[in-house]
Amino acid sequence: METEDAVCLMTSIALIVLSIQYRRGRWLCSIAGYDVTKRGSEIDIRPYAKLISSVTLWMGLLFFLWAVEDWVRDWNTSVFEVLVLLLFSLASLSFVRLVRFVFMRR
Repeated sequence: METEDAVCLMTSIALIVLSIQYRRGRWLCSIAGYDVTKRGSEIDIRPYAKLISSVTLWMGLLFFLWAVEDWVRDWNTSVFEVLVLLLFSLASLSFVRLVRFVFMRR
């Protein structure tokens, strides 16, 4: 395994763990701006965390696919390309949903 593959694999694991923790409602303090507002004007961060969770999950799976790229390409090149396209599309759509949600909530 090359250095780039190891970095992609570790990044993928970190993003997937972060996604799971956001979905469970844990580690919310890692979202910028959480728990810095006054107690009377707290913002419910859970909807943001769920959307961030979906973005980090798809990006984590995309990084995992890039980490095992050589193995998947040896197996079937067209499957790899379809999976990359699918995961990139899902990550992009999740990111657009997140940005739209942020700007619509203002």
